[in-house]
This record gives sequence, structure tokens and C-alpha cells, in this order.
Amino acid sequence: MRNLDAAMMEAYCQYGYRMSAIAEFGRRVLMSIAEHIYEVAKPLPESLALEALHFIEYLRSKNADHAEMSNLARAQEIVMKHVWDNQDDEVWNDVKTL
Repeated sequence: MRNLDAAMMEAYCQYGYRMSAIAEFGRRVLMSIAEHIYEVAKPLPESLALEALHFIEYLRSKNADHAEMSNLARAQEIVMKHVWDNQDDEVWNDVKTL
């Protein structure tokens, strides 16, 4: 914490920032992202907080879907390797993709 206080004081002296702004910056640096999301969402009306929650759940689902698709693609590569790597299929290696 002492290093952070020194950095905040240096920024204040060097750039003339208000101490309250620098203190707020220090709190945000020490706060985890999840804690910061919580702090920002706390004062929201219930309807907006619910919308934010739905968006976070959407992001989590999208991330899980992406991981699942990557796993499926890897499994497909392994299973289809004998089909894709043969002499008759070599002509497709030079086809330009869109």
C-alpha cells in the first residue's frame, strides 16, 4: 500500500490531479474486476441490474460455447485426418477461402 500511496502523491504533484480522483484510481487498481462490476451495479435500478446480469450470463454462455466448438473442431480433425490427408484430396489444399 505504501508504494501505491507514493505513486498517487507523485501523480498529484506531477499532474495536479485531485486527491479524491487519485484515491478512487487506487481503489480501482486494488479491486478485482468482479468487485468492480458489483460496485458499479449496486446503485442501478433493479431492471437495469437484471439486464446487466443477463448480459454477463450471455457472455459466460458465449465463452463456454466457443470452448465447446474448439473441442469439437479438434476432435473432428483427429477423426477426419485419414479422409483429409489422401492423394485424391490434395487438389483442395490450394483452393482460396473467402
